[in-house]
Amino acid sequence: MYKVLLVDDKPWALEDIKNIIVWEEYGFKIIGTAQSGGDAFNLIKRTPPDIIFSDIEMPDLNGFELLEKINNRYRGIVTVFISAYDKFSYARDAIRLGAFDYLLKPVEKDSLVTVLKKASGELEKRKEEIDNKIMLLFLDYISDYKASGSFFKDLNVAGYSITGKNFVLGIIKTEQKLPILSDEFKDSEIEFYCVPLGKKRYAFFAGFPANTEGKKNIEKQLNLFSETYNATVGVSTVLDKAKNVDIAIAQADIAVEQDFITGSTGVYFYKKQDTAPICERIRAIKSRDELYSFINKTVQLIP
Repeated sequence: MYKVLLVDDKPWALEDIKNIIVWEEYGFKIIGTAQSGGDAFNLIKRTPPDIIFSDIEMPDLNGFELLEKINNRYRGIVTVFISAYDKFSYARDAIRLGAFDYLLKPVEKDSLVTVLKKASGELEKRKEEIDNKIMLLFLDYISDYKASGSFFKDLNVAGYSITGKNFVLGIIKTEQKLPILSDEFKDSEIEFYCVPLGKKRYAFFAGFPANTEGKKNIEKQLNLFSETYNATVGVSTVLDKAKNVDIAIAQADIAVEQDFITGSTGVYFYKKQDTAPICERIRAIKSRDELYSFINKTVQLIP
């Protein structure tokens, strides 16, 4: 579902456009409404929509000013203006600023549906372009181990919004060939990108809502993915945008080898282990017999 934000300073106008169609039937979902450009931009910063239907004449921040702010900070958002004014200057300015379309009030159902069908195609095209940029960017970073602070900055430049999301990196081991964009995540709120690392190994990057439900969902979907492809999946801790990409990949690399201990495929999340006691015990070994004894006792602890 594409996310929709409606913006109009008149409550009745918002209700009219909300109820004129069943938005979900066309692949769209209204995620919020705002009665000024300023309020709309605050909502966008929290949860960026895919498409905005906005009035032009509004207090605080008019529709054109709102679009300029969006253009300066976000990419990939489609904007459609709705106005009671059939003015050539309005339509001209809307096109100049990069608006996708222009509807007149009162909005007619057929006109809205036509715009939604056109917008759906445009959003799919933009998503494909952004996905390609992200795949190349991710491959570049895991190859060169650059700082992830720059990684997130570059994601924004590529048109990918990081607002309100958490991120993990992972390593996958499987005998099967994996798709770059998996269908297992298509209808979820998880954005999943997978690139080949070498024979039978892949790296992935996943973004998901930064809330409790988002964490549960990523665990559920990764388990489904593991079952579908008979894969072992090692997952890093959540990236805090200050951690280096190489640290996250190293964590995933450690986690993915847990199948050696368990003897089965599955999803393994990296957990920091306190190795100090075992290191001290190893340092205290003074003879070959003590070393063999230590190894035998350690093996017995393995399930």
